[in-house]
Amino acid sequence: MMQRLGLLVGLFLLWGGGCLLSAGVPFRSSYYDSRVNSLIVSVPEAEEYRPFPYYIPSQGERITFSFDLLEEVPRVLRYRLEYYDADWSPSPLLTSEVQSGIPTGLVPYPEPSIATKVHYWHYSFTLSPSSDPTPKLSGNWRIVFFEEGNESTPLVEVSFGLVDPVFKLEVAASGNTQEGVYKSNQEVSATVRSSGTTTGYLEKGITLFV
Repeated sequence: MMQRLGLLVGLFLLWGGGCLLSAGVPFRSSYYDSRVNSLIVSVPEAEEYRPFPYYIPSQGERITFSFDLLEEVPRVLRYRLEYYDADWSPSPLLTSEVQSGIPTGLVPYPEPSIATKVHYWHYSFTLSPSSDPTPKLSGNWRIVFFEEGNESTPLVEVSFGLVDPVFKLEVAASGNTQEGVYKSNQEVSATVRSSGTTTGYLEKGITLFV
């Protein structure tokens, strides 16, 4: 539980407070195959622009991953989910603790290209609470797509966040610091508010990333 809380506040600082996550590699997309192109990550239910890919399932949101695969014939693709700590280190938790369902899921059948010189297939997959597998915990995640029967050779990997809004974060910056007044330094203050049973973890169970 303490580990999970650290992830939550890190995510809120990153998106809600406009700060930058400095530990590890925060949100990256990696191509491992030259056949993959035009990767797009979106949240269909989002009402405003988000500079980082995250979704809030408790508010009915889903996250969609789409890309093109340059092939003459369609390939059967699957996906797996990987859970990470607040600093983007692999989580020591068991797979059954962080996700529900089977180890890998099937990507829907792709759509073919039309009237193009280079033939490709367009894949689109939406991760939602009904997906199999699907995340059980909020925090930092990566989804890896690969051809069926070749799990050790990924095609593309995408990092994203799952937010469980049990905290409220208030961030303020000031040029009036101990190092000088309105010079080359700024002082940042953050207030974390929580309700319910999580309050006891606010001092020792949360890591703030600025």
